Amino acid sequence: MFSASYALLITWVLKQFRSKESKLFSLAFIPMLAGIFDYLENFGIIAMLTVFPEVPESLVTTASIFTIVKSVFTTVFFVVLFFSLAALAMSVLKKKQRLAGDES
Repeated sequence: MFSASYALLITWVLKQFRSKESKLFSLAFIPMLAGIFDYLENFGIIAMLTVFPEVPESLVTTASIFTIVKSVFTTVFFVVLFFSLAALAMSVLKKKQRLAGDES
């Protein structure tokens, strides 16, 4: 749900102030990548639980790498979302100022 809902959210935000041909829409893949690495992390945890108590160190390392990569993509997404929302707010304010200037 994270992947789908946040990919749609960033797409909607960008659509408010960018043309549909903008390359910025590729940013919607960031939460999808986070979701993929979340599943890989989950599979790693399931594998560790399955082979417990003799868990190979390589399995722990791999699952840990998936966790870190997922966290990086999630953090990057929220930074992108923050700046996208700020850009949207600035765009809306500029429109309001232009409209107010046209009325006077």
